[in-house]
Amino acid sequence: INLKLKKGKRNGTFGDVMAGAGTKDRYESGVRFNNFKNDRKMSFIANANNINETGFDFGFDNWHRAQNEERNGVTNSNFFYSSNGNNNSNEGNINNRFQSGFTYFNEFSKKRKLSFNLFAERNKYNTISASNSSNPLNDSIRRFNLDSNILNGLAYSASASVDFTQARDSTLKLQAGIRTSLDLNDNHTEKDNIIKFNSTEINKGVNSLKNELKSNYFRITGYMERRWRKNIRYRYSLSSNFRNYNDNNRLYQYLRNTNDTFNNQNNQDINRQEFLMKVFGQMPISKYWFLNLTADRWVQNNVNNQLTNGTNAFLQRNFDHEYNKKIDTLSIDFNNRIEQLTVDPYISFYKNGLYLNTGATLMKVNMNNKNNYTGEQLSKSYFKTLPYMRFSYYSQSKGYFSLRADKSILFPNSSDLLPVLNLSNNYQRQTGNTSLSPQETYKAHLYLNINKLKGFKNIYAISDASFSDNAKIYINETNKEGVIVQKPINETGKKDLVFTGGYNKKLGKRF
Repeated sequence: INLKLKKGKRNGTFGDVMAGAGTKDRYESGVRFNNFKNDRKMSFIANANNINETGFDFGFDNWHRAQNEERNGVTNSNFFYSSNGNNNSNEGNINNRFQSGFTYFNEFSKKRKLSFNLFAERNKYNTISASNSSNPLNDSIRRFNLDSNILNGLAYSASASVDFTQARDSTLKLQAGIRTSLDLNDNHTEKDNIIKFNSTEINKGVNSLKNELKSNYFRITGYMERRWRKNIRYRYSLSSNFRNYNDNNRLYQYLRNTNDTFNNQNNQDINRQEFLMKVFGQMPISKYWFLNLTADRWVQNNVNNQLTNGTNAFLQRNFDHEYNKKIDTLSIDFNNRIEQLTVDPYISFYKNGLYLNTGATLMKVNMNNKNNYTGEQLSKSYFKTLPYMRFSYYSQSKGYFSLRADKSILFPNSSDLLPVLNLSNNYQRQTGNTSLSPQETYKAHLYLNINKLKGFKNIYAISDASFSDNAKIYINETNKEGVIVQKPINETGKKDLVFTGGYNKKLGKRF
């Protein structure tokens, strides 16, 4: 039975209010308001609690296909110039959180859809932890480690998004979207560590960290898809997106061990801009076979400035004094750019649950890195061919089978090229390797799920294998000052193999 309501009957307003309280000052409260009128939907939700509730969602989809295309031929989340910032999580063991959100969606007709979302959150968080460990060194000596950690923080975040979709007719679709967000996070961590051999204290360490982070993000996307009127199996599409990141991080660090003391202020400013333009075309070569071509141009510009100063009053466990002694090994000023051009032709096949595509990504990458402190410049170009294959079969009665095999590439990131540097551990530094090559990896993934075998509900198996002949690994060396220095290098013969399997079996009848 297919029942449809008349447009005038699809209207309504409803909501609720809730509140609760318990021991140890625990509480939760919230309000929800929803309004529907034909194809227009509006919702407002607010929630406050300190019982670690994760929040809410709006309960319905906005039905947009937001285009945030990935570039061809590289592994996901492969930012060439990533920032080695600190752990700026805005949560603790106890979270006193307030959240509010508003969403609006309107389908003006079957061809035009508009939505926007607003979200804001404040979280005052706290973590207290302690651990004691004991390990025998020999028959008469035991080593004791006593650690404690106290974290207090306050975080604010806000985000907004707008999406618009229009289908001019059955052959043309247009989409656009905007995302923006702002995050503020201030926290203070106090760490203490004591090492004893039996009752003799060997080392007593104190680490005090104060972190002030401000970051914002902006993204704009656009998408167009066109099909031929005479044969809709001919189609092409064009997509583009622009993303901008800004991170401003102020980190104060006081570190004292038995014989050493550090008192530093680190100012880190990062700006990263990315632009991606991607085109796609498809034409049939038979009833079930298609010839496809996708190409892209991706550019990333990155400015990373990090200035670290120490103070003359390095024995004072506070951050209210002047930092005026520059520490060169903890200061950088980079200006970086990477440009990628790819062409990816492939053939695809689809019939009755059987799907296959195979092809190769032809890639050219130009990297440029300038160290403004030292004047050192790095410029490299790479030409790569990355073949791949995807095969899958789905049968509602028999199960599902898929096999993926490809060659991917992982480029060096900023930390692989940096001078001696480490913000989080003054006794372990890392140094760059400008001769490091991009890591090429061959991967295979197999998934099998068989349904309704005799005596079994289903059986599944998952297998992943990878091989790299120039894998990026890290080696540790100790310098003359006794500091451990970590360096990335290329190593041959790295292999990984993982297999997982299981089954569901009916053990008896249910009465």
